[in-house]
Amino acid sequence: MENAGSSKLLTVQIGLGPDAEAEDFDAAALALRRELLELDAVDARRAPGPPARDGARALDGPLLGALLVTASDGAIPAILQLLGAWARRGPERSVKLKLGDDAIEVTGVTDATQRELIDAFLARNRSHPSDRR
Repeated sequence: MENAGSSKLLTVQIGLGPDAEAEDFDAAALALRRELLELDAVDARRAPGPPARDGARALDGPLLGALLVTASDGAIPAILQLLGAWARRGPERSVKLKLGDDAIEVTGVTDATQRELIDAFLARNRSHPSDRR
């Protein structure tokens, strides 16, 4: 990952609708990870899940749909655009992005509304020069 300013850790959780199986989450998360890795200054990994409880399956659908993304400040707008485009590709797709204590969820909104939400999220999370070391 290039060092273009400070880097941030984002948690991305995808949603695929109530009928999605663990395999669906796995395939979708891997495909989204590949798209994220094509962006400059981005590293994306699967989020580790807690150990399976006794008698429980080792894989849980929502955990499979979670990615940890490390990105430079400058890459965050492109990441948000990519996540919004990904969510629009399916009627029941959604994406929740968490950055620190702030989160945004993109699901079933118009392009204009999505742009407004993304702009507000970016404004709230914009790094100031004093934040950089």
